[in-house]
Amino acid sequence: MSTVIDDFLPYNEFKQLSQFILSPDFPWYHQVSVALKDNAESNITCNHYFTHNLVLPGDPPQISHLHEPIWNDHFRIRFGDINIIRMKVNAFPATTQVYEHLTHTDYDFPHKGALLCLNTCDGHTQVGDTIIPSIANRMIFFDTSKPHNSTSCTDQPLRSNIVINYLKS
Repeated sequence: MSTVIDDFLPYNEFKQLSQFILSPDFPWYHQVSVALKDNAESNITCNHYFTHNLVLPGDPPQISHLHEPIWNDHFRIRFGDINIIRMKVNAFPATTQVYEHLTHTDYDFPHKGALLCLNTCDGHTQVGDTIIPSIANRMIFFDTSKPHNSTSCTDQPLRSNIVINYLKS
């Protein structure tokens, strides 16, 4: 089960956040492998993505002074009292067709997740049998300890989102 909220952040706030993250100055870290369906693992053009950790797992979670404003200014008030596990940004480069990544769980213990789409594209997130299109400023709440998957896109330079894993206090 998932909950979708369109226009999650006020327009100007979302614009500021997405422009900051999608700017040429935002540092991305290359990940050499995305688990792909349909034996696409050998296709180097679709079997990689980029990440940037905003909050690292730990006890307590580690958040740098550079990233603290992202949490405090955009999410803390909307999430209320939660125990954040991890917060990161993903970027999947465009491919010649939409590739579905393998179904996975984020952690193997019960927890919640939220995924904020940073841009509109023809990619999607699949939670169970439900396909949720990537639309800018759409927040998807779901149990990320349950199977789900992401995709690449074809109609934009990349598909990007912020992922927040958390426990309710």
